Amino acid sequence: MPFPKIRITYGLLTESHSPMPSPSMPVRLRPFALFGVLVVALLYFSYPSALRLHNAGHFLLARPLYLISAVAGNDRAQHNLATMHMEGEGGPYNPTAAAYWYARAARQGSDLSAASLGEMYLEGVGVDADPEKAIALLEQAAGTGNEDSIILLGKLYSGDIDGVRKNGEKARDWYQQGAERNFPAAQYGLAKLLASGELVPRNLPQAEFWYLKAARRGHAQAQLELGLLYMNQRGSTAGVKGAHVWLTEASRQKETASEAQSHLSTLCRHNPALKCERAAQGPTLGALLPPSARRSL
Repeated sequence: MPFPKIRITYGLLTESHSPMPSPSMPVRLRPFALFGVLVVALLYFSYPSALRLHNAGHFLLARPLYLISAVAGNDRAQHNLATMHMEGEGGPYNPTAAAYWYARAARQGSDLSAASLGEMYLEGVGVDADPEKAIALLEQAAGTGNEDSIILLGKLYSGDIDGVRKNGEKARDWYQQGAERNFPAAQYGLAKLLASGELVPRNLPQAEFWYLKAARRGHAQAQLELGLLYMNQRGSTAGVKGAHVWLTEASRQKETASEAQSHLSTLCRHNPALKCERAAQGPTLGALLPPSARRSL
């Protein structure tokens, strides 16, 4: 039996009658498949890893992982990366970059990003001030129930702030939405709007109702305003007692302590039967609620 012929090609030993088979297509694609798996794994784990590092205070490590996930389209990573730019975490303060990533996330439906970007357009931080864009973004966020946006829209339409014209109907509508969601600040805003009668018809019973809702949830300004509302009900025993209760509550809160104590002093001076000194040391929040305040909340 004759031996097969041998030839030398570039230093490789081959048999002339049985050439080495070329690798099949799946074998050729294996490196690319492995690379794809690694990329998918990196994208999948980059956001949760970044979040853990961020919460642990490792900002320098978290920021690039957020960036990887943000570039891939993760709206939560985009929002958190924008916030890091705004807070100067893991790098310099950069409101322009923050606005870019907030915008990317807002386009994907992130209510937090829309709210944040709306405030930036309102204040001209990182972007040119544009009240119309601000309102559109805030309304986008408020439409999903974002508390801060609902309250801010109510304030904007009731206060003629930052180039936004006063509009009592819109202010009431936004405050009403927040009030019905049990947001104390919205309940307070709606009550104040109804009590003033400046932009919408005055309605003191409804103002009392919403002041009481917010006051019972610990809203300091609502407690103060409710106390003053009762204090002005001259000749009413229930009004005097209600004023005493809520001014006492407001006097125990830092932001309203000084003003509440001043009004409380006046109230007690004109109504010695209240025994203010003893009551001030007693139970709080509803110990002496007037009948109108004993309704079911």
